[in-house]
Amino acid sequence: MQNIVDQMFNGKKGTKTGHEKLVFDTSLQLAESYEIIFDENELVPSDSAMADRTYLAALDLVETTGFFTTGTNRVVRPERYEVIESMQNVRSSVTLGEGIDSTTIYFREVLDRRMPSIWGGPCSAPASEEYYVPIHRSYAKLKAMEMLSPASMVNSFKGALLSTPMELYNAYNSIEMVKSACTRESRPKMCYSTPPSIGDIRASLSIANDNFTGKETMHEIYSAVDMKVNVDSITKSIHYGRMGLPYLSDQIVILGGNTVETPEQLAILIIAEAIKSRIINGADIYFSSPTDSETGASSTAKTLWASGISSLALTRNTKILHGLDIVNTAGPCTEMMFYETAVQTISAIVCGVDILAGPAPNSMQMIDHAGGLDALFMLEMAELATNLSFEDANKLCNKLYKKYSKHLNRPELGKHFIECYDIKRIVPTPEYAEMHNKVLNEVYSLAGQ
Repeated sequence: MQNIVDQMFNGKKGTKTGHEKLVFDTSLQLAESYEIIFDENELVPSDSAMADRTYLAALDLVETTGFFTTGTNRVVRPERYEVIESMQNVRSSVTLGEGIDSTTIYFREVLDRRMPSIWGGPCSAPASEEYYVPIHRSYAKLKAMEMLSPASMVNSFKGALLSTPMELYNAYNSIEMVKSACTRESRPKMCYSTPPSIGDIRASLSIANDNFTGKETMHEIYSAVDMKVNVDSITKSIHYGRMGLPYLSDQIVILGGNTVETPEQLAILIIAEAIKSRIINGADIYFSSPTDSETGASSTAKTLWASGISSLALTRNTKILHGLDIVNTAGPCTEMMFYETAVQTISAIVCGVDILAGPAPNSMQMIDHAGGLDALFMLEMAELATNLSFEDANKLCNKLYKKYSKHLNRPELGKHFIECYDIKRIVPTPEYAEMHNKVLNEVYSLAGQ
């Protein structure tokens, strides 16, 4: 850690634009030299040799470009042996919580028959204070949900929250509401990740103590995009480590962003960011959130392929626990959202992902568009996928992809939580439940089961 911090303040100087161009040019060249080739029909990629080449390309990328430190304009460039050692020196499992609602996350192999860890929740999508508790109750109510992946709190405070005392208030308020939702569903020790709306470093450090968050909490570090790092993320890592608190690194990688133009580059960058989560932050768990800038979601063919091949690569070449944020374009109470969730889930499970979080609706743009039934469907698709071969999974995903791909740029928006759920009983409306059963039976029929 001292070596990393030293490079962040005393390493070679650079510029943000120069670093982004180097990452872009290098990843593009590496994709060509390692013969990494996108196939739009391979929504569940199975080429293990290509996956291994993609991993090597990511190692080369990190060695060549390093990570640019925002704020100091210095480059952190780890040695290759340090990267390889860090990616192997990891925990094979992490246990959270205590009592009946404790949960253990295990490393899964490719085509593993075991279920992944299921983190149901809005997964960063916005939710208002008014409906924050009932929305999260709809997930906590499902006993098969091992953890909650909370919404971003949309605060009623009039004015900007940034750098004001209201940021700290928002942090405590959102966690207290998550706890309340779990307690009201008789799961007071249900595990949860910290709400993503907690962005201020002072607020993040303040809540990270056993007296408030407890053993059931997984703290999160949201790192800078495009192979960059910032000082705050290191500060969090040191604090969480010294306090003995579990934490993860969640990374958005944008197809169509400053450093990624092709799905091949996207696959390389997803792995390179996993390396960053270990070498920079020392995180026990890496979460990937591949995002297509055209849709704001992860359900396009390009993101599905890149996510799949990078998961294969990480599973085959490392022991790092890695998860996937499932982000859809459509909203709750629509068949389209069920189809998007099905394809992403099936592909991820077959390729060895250890954790699924979400599913997030509407590209995480619409307030109070969420509901636990979509998370239950994600779990049901994971159960189905554990019994599928690469070939069968790919055939099924291609069939399901055709049902929504034409609507990705004009998705079904879905409904507000109170239109999807009986707000008093916290149960799905008959319409929502009937749609879920219809699509579930359809998917099983297409799978030949």
